[in-house]
Amino acid sequence: MGYDPGGSDCELDVMKIIKGGGPELVLPKQQYRVRVEGHTHYFDYAWPDTMNALEWDSWEFHGRMVSDFHKEKGRTRRLQRAGWTIWPLTSETSANEILALATAASALELAA
Repeated sequence: MGYDPGGSDCELDVMKIIKGGGPELVLPKQQYRVRVEGHTHYFDYAWPDTMNALEWDSWEFHGRMVSDFHKEKGRTRRLQRAGWTIWPLTSETSANEILALATAASALELAA
């Protein structure tokens, strides 16, 4: 099995925005694996040392079915109980906001 840099084109676009933020940004780990409460989860973008993550939430994969919606919220609660701070991104999240979140997570990572 090869490395999967992202689950969708939108996720790859977010990484391009983060990489364009400048050399002072600590780049996140993509598709970062976390095991919590007996469940394995993958973050789209994670800064593991500070337990910060950005998650791409598309309507296509997270909102169409009620069961998927509730499953996703259970996942979020488990990860938050474990100490993770999760920042959701959607198609309406601006590039400026993505960079602001990545900058904050990078600053925390550098301070850790």
